[in-house]
Amino acid sequence: MIPKTAFQRKVAGFKAKLKPVTDKQISWGYDQCFEKRGRVQKQRAGCFECGHSWKIESNLVAQLAGCECPACGQQLKMDPTPKRTRQEVAYMSILTTSNGFQVVRTIFMKKTGKIGGEAEYFAKEVMQHWISEKGKALVFSRSVGGFSYYYDNWLFFSDMEMRSVGSQRYAQRHLITPNRIYPRQSILPIIKRNGFMGDFCNMQPARFFEFLLSDNKAETLLKTGQTSMFQYHAQHRDHINWIDEYWPSIKICIRNGYAIPDASTWKDYISLLRTFNKDLLSSVYVCPVDLHKSHNKLVEKRIEQQRRARLEQQRQEMEAAQLLYEQQKGKFFGVAFSDGDLTVKVLESVSEFEKEGYILKHCVFTNGYYKMADSLVLSARIGEQLIETIELSLSSLQIRQSRGLHNKATEHHEKIINLVTQNLPAISRLLK
Repeated sequence: MIPKTAFQRKVAGFKAKLKPVTDKQISWGYDQCFEKRGRVQKQRAGCFECGHSWKIESNLVAQLAGCECPACGQQLKMDPTPKRTRQEVAYMSILTTSNGFQVVRTIFMKKTGKIGGEAEYFAKEVMQHWISEKGKALVFSRSVGGFSYYYDNWLFFSDMEMRSVGSQRYAQRHLITPNRIYPRQSILPIIKRNGFMGDFCNMQPARFFEFLLSDNKAETLLKTGQTSMFQYHAQHRDHINWIDEYWPSIKICIRNGYAIPDASTWKDYISLLRTFNKDLLSSVYVCPVDLHKSHNKLVEKRIEQQRRARLEQQRQEMEAAQLLYEQQKGKFFGVAFSDGDLTVKVLESVSEFEKEGYILKHCVFTNGYYKMADSLVLSARIGEQLIETIELSLSSLQIRQSRGLHNKATEHHEKIINLVTQNLPAISRLLK
């Protein structure tokens, strides 16, 4: 991408004068990013640092406690593997400044250890982030392999060119989190003024600087110790104006010296307070002593509120269904017959359908059998104990089904069928 604007050309000029990464910095990266490793197999150990191999007494002890290489003297962590080579990749960042810009330099590093030879190292600067004092950023990086989105598939022979951070191909690399950051750092005074004290709040350095310099609310959050909210705001900054909605309550927390311990939970808690029409400018509410306990209490209250609302809606629906059910089946109400032990009666209310379905664990209520114009539903019981539910077709006067617990027939099934069949003439007379 060729620099086109005055800003881009200016940064490209500064980049050309930037000093190369030093051997001392690269050496530090090798030492800090890669562990000293070896391998064990059967009764032999090998060093991936110098390539030496030697005989050991116990594989298990070597794996648990590690080994000291008798050749190079390195204390090694041992891996139980038959592989004779080990390859590792890491990234290091160097923080520096140039002509009023904060620069984040990203170094790709690779280590290849092998039994029988010394470890080989490779390092190459692959990316630079240039961030102005107003948070405007430009990214320079090397090219990547065609059709590849792997973060380490760099074309090292390519030039460091300006890239569009909106490009899908480079977006992932734009946010590479380094394994280590070089300790000697040069930071813009304005970044320190905005609250930076060395902690990147688990963010990639370039994104942290860009965010801190371009967002006034982020600056306020960092300066006042609202680290959790700072991180949450950075993660959700694309959700336009979300923080403006909560900012008055956040300022109450700041004024009262209340550090929000969990931004996500606190945000949900404030939303619940709003649901219950609580004062969102009162420290009593927005600065809870125990956030999670207060949050959970409101969640339970909200669940109960929703449960009651559902019950009320269901009650209203059942009342409407009851009126229709009475119009369709009211003439059958009171129909009941018995053989002495067993009684069969017509269900006379929607609530009886609900009870029948709940106790016998079938779908007579959930599937709305009380709405079916051609069905007459009866209940077979012994005393107050529900046994089976019977569906009768009014058009054919045939028993469609008779179901007990979990839709299974009971030991009384045949007796119930016979009793209903014997009394079909009484039901038939009510149809005339």
